[in-house]
Amino acid sequence: MMIAMHTYGQITINACHPFFDNQDFVLMNTETDLSGRHVFETNPIDGDQPCSGIGVCELKIQWNDGESRWELIADDGDGDFNTSFVMYYNEEASSPNPPSLLLGTWVENTTVTINTCGGDGEASINTLVGELQDTTLSLDVILLQALELYPNPSYGLVSVRGLNNYNVDIRVFDINGQVLREQEPLLNDQFDISELSQGVYFVQLLLNGQSLFKKLIKN
Repeated sequence: MMIAMHTYGQITINACHPFFDNQDFVLMNTETDLSGRHVFETNPIDGDQPCSGIGVCELKIQWNDGESRWELIADDGDGDFNTSFVMYYNEEASSPNPPSLLLGTWVENTTVTINTCGGDGEASINTLVGELQDTTLSLDVILLQALELYPNPSYGLVSVRGLNNYNVDIRVFDINGQVLREQEPLLNDQFDISELSQGVYFVQLLLNGQSLFKKLIKN
């Protein structure tokens, strides 16, 4: 997709020696999710970085939209993250990068670690440096995150719920990143996609220079 801008930032982490040993892991920015947040993974993911506590270390830092939190995830060793474990989480909703050790609190997920990391609920992260964020989200971004597209899937007319008299611009993209329509500003909190073919689209919501992508299905 062309709408997800690729960057080459990285994060270095040293944490939880009983699981990961006393070693540094470099996580590269591999993609941008639909909320506009960056995803970081150990590089390369080849099943060849040993960890005495879990066998092979393949790590990822990403935003969990359902839980509204950043997560540090360990894979079971094959690199596909289909079977993985949340090792730490931080509920400070920074964007596009995960929070640093200065923003919010990284919490050891003791349901998985059983306090093995020694954090007693708070993070036993020794080093977390690189493409991190130290400031919280603006009110505009928080508003955008709360918006909903309804109905979704839709046959034509789509409403944006939660605007509360804010003026939001929209752009509709196909899966190749081509702009199919723009509406600036959005009128009556609604836009029409009846002329589009059935399929998956992405709606960019823009407010005061901030933006967020939402997936939209056309029936």
